[in-house]
Amino acid sequence: MRDIYRCVVLNSSGHSTKTDAECDRLRATVSPALKVLFVFLLASALWLEGACPIIDYLMGPHFDPADRHAIQILGYGLITAAFIFTAVLNIAGDLYRAKIKVRESQHELILRLGQASEWRDDETGDHTVRVGEYTAALARTLGWKAEECQSIEIAAMLHDIGKIGIPDFVMVKQGELSEEERELIHAHTLMGSDILANSEIPQVQAAQRIAESHHEWWDGTGYPYNLKGEEIPIEGRLVAVADVFDALTSRRRYKSKWTFEDAVAEIKKLSGTQFDPSVVEAFERALPEFRQICARHDRASGATSVNRAA
Repeated sequence: MRDIYRCVVLNSSGHSTKTDAECDRLRATVSPALKVLFVFLLASALWLEGACPIIDYLMGPHFDPADRHAIQILGYGLITAAFIFTAVLNIAGDLYRAKIKVRESQHELILRLGQASEWRDDETGDHTVRVGEYTAALARTLGWKAEECQSIEIAAMLHDIGKIGIPDFVMVKQGELSEEERELIHAHTLMGSDILANSEIPQVQAAQRIAESHHEWWDGTGYPYNLKGEEIPIEGRLVAVADVFDALTSRRRYKSKWTFEDAVAEIKKLSGTQFDPSVVEAFERALPEFRQICARHDRASGATSVNRAA
């Protein structure tokens, strides 16, 4: 019963500690049970209606009709309560499914918006997806709850949303950027923060912190505010590692793709200067998952290239 409450009631309000997979398994078990309960209650009601002569016979000739009536009332009350309970569970289940559909729609919109921000700088737009997955892997390694990891994965996809406001001549420039053009690129952190500001949705609030802080450095030499150490929001510190790792292991028009091992060595080298040492430690522990994510996207990218060539 406690698990049903967590999955159906708390999950509908966004406060459940159960994962979607756990809730799906629980509902797969509970749904048939509810159908059996419904049939049992219906049969019980019919039996109770016809059981009065049997009750009279069992209780003997001195059985008070008022007691028989009380037994009937009690039985109908219990059956009614059980029917109501079944109906409430079904309604709550419908509400939960509707909530899941809304959340999936929000997830897709965030994904597509994040991909749009990278379209000029990343041919596939998959950079945002990979950064989200790498960030969630770091969060899991640090012991975050499943729902928190899922939330930051989605929020991380909007880390570069401010690039929408950067002029094309800067974003697609082939050669080295001038100082003025570099300042324009740096401004994408503030633009992203402005785009995501004043939201009441926790994921969007986290995305704003990420957009604003993912280029801050642990030693205080980053931008836009030269924040140092734990002044940098933890979400920004996680995405900083995920973003740079993916940039290194991805081919861009202005750089070749680094090997997995070279990218790992670079992240470790920047521990304590660009990156939070504790996050880099988590990164080292999460390397098997990082390798899986990287390999999976490499295979998908290869398949896409083959399809395009065909």
